This record gives sequence, structure tokens and C-alpha cells, in this order.
Amino acid sequence: MKTFKQLEQLQEAHQIIKEGKSGNPDEFSQKLYVSKRQLYVILDHLKEMGAPIKYDKLMKNYYYETSFDLIVNFTIQVLKDGKIRTIYGGNVINFTKCKVAAVFTPYI
Repeated sequence: MKTFKQLEQLQEAHQIIKEGKSGNPDEFSQKLYVSKRQLYVILDHLKEMGAPIKYDKLMKNYYYETSFDLIVNFTIQVLKDGKIRTIYGGNVINFTKCKVAAVFTPYI
């Protein structure tokens, strides 16, 4: 699922920055297995969440200017038949063969 992968990338990027092991943008993007452009998108998402990300040109490393932590929680619920109609948010994946639906709602 795309959403799971995006959450994993945010968590991984956060951990690498927190540990001070990002390196320059080329190295950082390789550590995340993404393009440099995609790295900037991930960094923008973190910044939108309030991450005080800065880049040290001398040390060639990303860092948090002030203390920041990212905690990602999510729940998965399995719903049967008509109960899926009562859902107001989240991504809904419908498994028609099983007549069951899973709902993924991320909490960041």
C-alpha cells in the first residue's frame, strides 16, 4: 500500500536525521532508496508536521534545530457487510471475495 510506504519513509527519514547520519541530499536519498526529488517531498512533509529541519552546509548533514520527535500510530479495522457505510474518514480497501473491508486511518 502506498500509504504504508509513505509512513515508513517519514519514519526512516526522521530516524536518520535524529541520529545525525543523513549526509548530503544525494547520500540521504540513497539511504531512503528514493530520488533526490522524492527526498525533498519527504522533507517537506516533515516540515509541514512541524519538524525544524535544517541543513548544515559545512558538515553536509540534515539536523533538527530544536528537539523533535515523530510518533506514527495507525489502526486497522476489519468491517463486515453494511458497517463500511458508516465510515467517514480513512482509506477504504474493499475485499469483495472475502466480503470484508479493511480501513486504514493513520494518526501522526
